[in-house]
Amino acid sequence: MRKFLSGFVPILMLFGTIGCEKENSETIDSPFTSEMLNRNSSSIPYSSIRNDDGILAFHDMESVVQTLDALESQYLNMETNDINSFPELSGEELTEMEIEFGYNENKPFEEFESYFSFSSLRKLILSRSLAFDKSNVENDPDDNFVREINIRTILNERYELKIGNSYYKFFSGGYIQIVDGDRSKLEDLERDITLALGMSNVIIEGELGDDRAAGCNSMQFDTYNAYNSSVTRRIKCQISHQTWPWNRYVLAETTNYKKKNSGWDKIRT
Repeated sequence: MRKFLSGFVPILMLFGTIGCEKENSETIDSPFTSEMLNRNSSSIPYSSIRNDDGILAFHDMESVVQTLDALESQYLNMETNDINSFPELSGEELTEMEIEFGYNENKPFEEFESYFSFSSLRKLILSRSLAFDKSNVENDPDDNFVREINIRTILNERYELKIGNSYYKFFSGGYIQIVDGDRSKLEDLERDITLALGMSNVIIEGELGDDRAAGCNSMQFDTYNAYNSSVTRRIKCQISHQTWPWNRYVLAETTNYKKKNSGWDKIRT
């Protein structure tokens, strides 16, 4: 249930409405057919990637793009084989079925991370999202400037990546490229990202600091919440600028919620 579409302005609509009663499933087999992904048939260039002491290191930019495309394809194929094979069900019914039978939408990303023994940004955000107080969705940890789950999968918890000899540090205003491969500079940036302004062999894409200019070179995003008349449903709309070394585009998304007790649960469309 995550964002994926290609193109200059990819737009994805997520999570829906409408309800149903859950049936007794004690003797019902899982309706989901997806099995463990086959790495031998995957287009992920495993031989061109390594875990560089907690940072994924890619041989070149092409390897990054190929990996992101492959993770997206694996996710969409799994959704097509499982979730999209039930067109007669409403979004809420699909959500209930996922919970009942333990459908794991994160399987392709978890398998990728497991292969490299890698702690990703995706995993960190997910763990925080599962633990936060759902009575206030404005504090959802998922509201992160890195919007797409395949990109979250290749970044570490500190928003870092290595491509060729360059280290990259991403932030909400753009990214910093350390072209000389000096990893100690990443440690300095973790203490104070504005130190990049005085570093040699560093390229800054975007703006640093709280006074950064809003523009297409940023990774900032805006959020708007709309409620129905009974305040039992809400839609969170987001639009963001996504600026990466391999691409830049505008991404628009919606997330649907249903009020449950004192909290809000995400549901499919």
